[in-house]
Parts: sequence; C-alpha cells; structure tokens
Amino acid sequence: MTIYAVVAEAGDVDSYDVPFSTTMMSSTSGNKRAGVRASFAVRSNRGIRKKLRNGTPSEFWFRWVFRGQANMLTNLPYITFYELGVPLFRISTGATSGDTLKLERYDSGAWSTLVTSVILSPSTFNNLYVYDLHIKLGNPGICTLYATLASNDAPAKIIDETALNLAFPGVIGVDEFYVTGVYNTSTDHWVSEMIMTDWCTLGAELRVTTPNANGTYLEFTAGDYLSIDEPVLDTVYALSGTADQRLSYSKTAVAALMAGGNIESVFIGSTANYDAAGGPTKLNHFWRISSIDYHSADAVLATALAGVQTQYDLSPATGLPWTLTELNAAQAGFRSRA
Repeated sequence: MTIYAVVAEAGDVDSYDVPFSTTMMSSTSGNKRAGVRASFAVRSNRGIRKKLRNGTPSEFWFRWVFRGQANMLTNLPYITFYELGVPLFRISTGATSGDTLKLERYDSGAWSTLVTSVILSPSTFNNLYVYDLHIKLGNPGICTLYATLASNDAPAKIIDETALNLAFPGVIGVDEFYVTGVYNTSTDHWVSEMIMTDWCTLGAELRVTTPNANGTYLEFTAGDYLSIDEPVLDTVYALSGTADQRLSYSKTAVAALMAGGNIESVFIGSTANYDAAGGPTKLNHFWRISSIDYHSADAVLATALAGVQTQYDLSPATGLPWTLTELNAAQAGFRSRA
C-alpha cells in the first residue's frame, strides 16, 4: 500500500500562506492544523501546495478534515489536482449553499461541472466533517465522496458516480494538489489533516507527535527541543556548522489505536535550509531504536527554508509494521551532512 502525500505541519508542504496549530481534529480559528484561510480580497494568495513524493496515481483516495462557518461562499475552487502544473479537476463549493460540493474538470481554459453532491444534513456550517474522496481517471471514471460528521463516525455517501468522463489526453495521473479556503470577507473556514493514498481512507486517522525532551544527541548549536518543537516557523533555529552532527528527541506519546487499527506509515518531517557561506548542505532523518540509529538517505537542502519529509512504512529496526510500543519508545532525530 502506498501513501502519496501527508499534510499536517508546515514542513509537509511545498509552499503555503496558512496558519498551523498542534491539535488534531479541530479546525476553529484558534485551533487548526494545516488550516487554510484568508479574507476574500487576497484569496488567490492563500492556500497550500503539495507535490506528491511517491508516484503519479491515476486512482487514489484523498482524505481531509473541514469545518465551515456561516456564509460560506458558493462556486469557489477548494481542492485542485494537477499534472505537470496543468489543472485537471477540482472539488469546489456548490452553487446554492455551503452544504454541497461539486466535481469540475478543466478543458481548453474553462471549467465544467461533472457532478454535484447531495445536500449534507446537518449543515456543514459550524460542524466538523471528515471527507474521503475516491477518484479514478479514465472514461468511464469514478468519483465517490463520503462525508462523516466527526461527532458520530457514520459516513454518508454524497457523490457516487462510476461513469464520468475523467479522461485527459496524455495525462498519466496526478502529481500535485492545491488547497484554498472557502469563506467570505469576515468568516474563516478550515481544511486540515490531509492524506492521499492508494487504499481506502475511510476510518483512517492522522496523528502527530512533537518533541518534548532532549534525547541522546544534542550536537547542534541551540539544539534544545524547545527550539524545534513548534509547527509554526519562527526565528529560533538549531544550527550545525560541521557535517555529521546529530540531534535526537523524545516525543509526545501516540494515543492508543482504534479497535483493530494498525500503523500504516510513519513520517519524520522537518523544515531546514543551508547557509550559502559554507557548511553542511544536506540532512538526513533517523530513528534511534533500542540504542541503535537507523538513518535515512540524505536530502539535499536549498538556501531557502523548505520541508523535508521521510516516510517509514515499516520499522527500520525490524522490517515489520510498527508497533505502538516501539514507536513511542523510539527517539526521532536528524543529522547534518556534507
């Protein structure tokens, strides 16, 4: 099974102008995660862009969390999917209220509606929903969209189409998506916790753990965990002027899994750059498990801050699926590289 993209932190996206927070499954103006918002006047500049790190799928599932407020605007692009910078299709708000979504496709410079969802009940306004979208390109193509009110865990199928024209000449699949806010001039709306996979995301959860104590290695300048434990970029950084210096951290515990649940994949994410004046130009992540370090391949950094994300589908110590006990006991770290 493949995970194409995960968005939970600033370091997980390629470009953004959005706020971040540290609480999952909450998308109010004071408590959001990878949230998208803006005033109407500057809407085109607000959102997050994410390139897929693992494949160009022609069939995928895409899961996100959304909370709407009153007066959500209609007919606005919401989540747009691309290949090689060209838009293919998108989910937009409906024409009559914030209670519907629609699938649109792009042809010859214009958008056309393929299908509109049924009306959600209760209203999306002031309610937190989890959405699960299944897309298969082709003709016939598939679009299935589920909406799950977070308070009752009962998914409602609001789009169910298996005979759409989702064929795009010369297109292999999706390699990027862009998420924007859907709001009016005075009200914020939030989208967060995105997962894109080749398996059904219904019932999936995205959980984030952050550093809460220094670990075995503290070799960077200003490397204390308090320098790097925030999801919002600030002006305090851990610095390394010599290759192969390391930092590692203990972290907040991941809560018990749902009944029958398993850990599908684990990511380490960081935001980093290198100084053009000299010094290390690369970074790798590692897990320290039972006093042994398991390093990832080196990631080449840029002079501008950018996200670095490493995916571990299996425990590097055992080659088997992660256990919760093993994950919670492991230290996460990174190492400067020449």
